[in-house]
Amino acid sequence: MKLFFHEDILYKFIVIHYYEMGQDLVEFYIKNRKLYFIYVKETKYNTHFMEDDFDLNKSEYYEVRSYFKNYELIHQICSKDSNVRIYDKDILVSDYFYYIDFFNEKSKVIDSLTNIKGKSYLLLR
Repeated sequence: MKLFFHEDILYKFIVIHYYEMGQDLVEFYIKNRKLYFIYVKETKYNTHFMEDDFDLNKSEYYEVRSYFKNYELIHQICSKDSNVRIYDKDILVSDYFYYIDFFNEKSKVIDSLTNIKGKSYLLLR
């Protein structure tokens, strides 16, 4: 997970999921402490990454852009390939809250271990 801050406020984070036949890059964008945009780039490998004929240049790429208002999906744009699956808004939003909760818990542990106060990354829900 890579986190981006502006004046101690989280405005974006990126999560990359790796698996045997591809990877997903997911970017979550936050405005006014609420989720407003998710960008997903799926990479489907041409074969298992351990095979001799694996070639990243032969991978297929799909993109999905999802726009939210008050955690409700208001618009979704998928890459032109018809094989792209439409992302369920409930799954996207639940993923967002999962990562926010994970980060909030990690922040609490770091604060308690280092006694560094004054930086609050909570309240993103």
